[in-house]
Amino acid sequence: MNKQITKRFNKQALVAALATVAAGASQAAFTVPTEVADAGASAALLGTAVLGVLIGIRAFKWIRKAM
Repeated sequence: MNKQITKRFNKQALVAALATVAAGASQAAFTVPTEVADAGASAALLGTAVLGVLIGIRAFKWIRKAM
């Protein structure tokens, strides 16, 4: 049984290593333009603002219900 466990984990380790190598090779082939990187930062800022508004609305309703 011990050999079966080690074979299974060796196969999983091999698959994980191959996936890591493939991901590294695919990232090397593509370059991200600066416009796309800036858009990601803007999207993160917008998402944070929306989350803040939603939390504010929920807090307002919670406080109003408590009164």
